Amino acid sequence: MLDHTLIPHGVRLSNTLDGLAEIHKPDCGAAVCARTPSDAFQLWIDTLPPAQLPKARVILAPPATR
Repeated sequence: MLDHTLIPHGVRLSNTLDGLAEIHKPDCGAAVCARTPSDAFQLWIDTLPPAQLPKARVILAPPATR
């Protein structure tokens, strides 16, 4: 169970893909879909070697964000 008091201001959490539309609101900095993955996907991701997982990180200065 997720403790919603730990979610930072400006972050929206949803369990449906429709909830990702929150990102279009001016006070939303991030939208996260926390749905349960399919069994097939979970099996695949659990057996994937960590070295094959994507590495993505973007750091922006505040003026570069909307």
